[in-house]
Amino acid sequence: MITIGQSMHPNYVGGDLAKLDEELRLFTEAGVTSCELVLQGLDVIVASRIIQSRQAAVIDILKRHDLQYTMHMPHGMNLMDKDLLEAYLIIFRASIEFAQAAGIKLINYHAGTHRVRKPEPEGSPSRRRRGGSDTDAAVETADAKTDGAADGAAEIEKQNSETTQNEDTTAASADTAEASNKQENSDTPPPPDPKELMARELEEIRILAKSTPEILFCMENALFTDDKEFDEFSPAISVDSMIEFYEGVNLDNFKLTFDISHWFLAIDGDKEVLLNDMKRLLPYIGHIHLHDNCGKRTGPRDAMGASRLIIGAGDIHLPLGWGDLPVKECVELLRDYNGIINLEIEQRFNYHYSEAVSIVKEYLG
Repeated sequence: MITIGQSMHPNYVGGDLAKLDEELRLFTEAGVTSCELVLQGLDVIVASRIIQSRQAAVIDILKRHDLQYTMHMPHGMNLMDKDLLEAYLIIFRASIEFAQAAGIKLINYHAGTHRVRKPEPEGSPSRRRRGGSDTDAAVETADAKTDGAADGAAEIEKQNSETTQNEDTTAASADTAEASNKQENSDTPPPPDPKELMARELEEIRILAKSTPEILFCMENALFTDDKEFDEFSPAISVDSMIEFYEGVNLDNFKLTFDISHWFLAIDGDKEVLLNDMKRLLPYIGHIHLHDNCGKRTGPRDAMGASRLIIGAGDIHLPLGWGDLPVKECVELLRDYNGIINLEIEQRFNYHYSEAVSIVKEYLG
């Protein structure tokens, strides 16, 4: 059975329960039967702990609407950030407690990401500014995408917009370490091994999922920037890596969230590759995110904000049919899928929610 949902917009709601109530009403009127709550817009968890009175107030509003609910973890959460991992795990456990109280049966989170600065040519301006040598390499860990820092999606959200996932988190670096292969008198610890960080994420997710069998945990692909200065490492960097991570967790209540539109960006708008990759991933998918874009990746220094809507660049969460995503072909591939197709259309386009629901239903047949 396929259910059609729509994500709430955390920057629009911003902890305002009246706006939450309004969003849920609009979703219901548009014909969706599911809503993906985004944790950072609810203010249920503050300072890494549940505010019980707030939780009760939110749950009271949720019960007013004939919707089922899923939950999206904070967009900036990055389980490959070695320095903040323990803090993120505390938040994750509190989120599970909230999900249990609210009767939420699916938790979605962005796959972790780690960035390693590429070696720069000798004599380059940036190398001279850092005083680096040929062997210098800067290693950085970036927050996992979604509403993190300097990308167009985040700027759009500042204008009462969407919960866009993802270029944001690559722009915000949570951990930077200088490393040199020839470094002398070094008390600096070696840079973290991306494979070890990925293995730790897998281990922690497996522990969380195994301890909460009634909830389906889904890892979302949220990596799609095209930063020429860094190499990216993530469980969601490729189809193979997503399948490998899934098989590593090896639990019935762990699957993948496939954000079709993020992947369209990650492969630079190649429609044939998109459809072939979807076919490969279908057996592992437990949740779908769907919105439109033009398949144009942009780096963190490119044009920001509403300009991206005009240009058609980045993760702009358009209504279905406004961009270049092969929506019809993608949805047709999901006819045998059993789960939620969750729309993530920008709040500024709320008058197109019902149209998107109709499009999905038509293509499902």
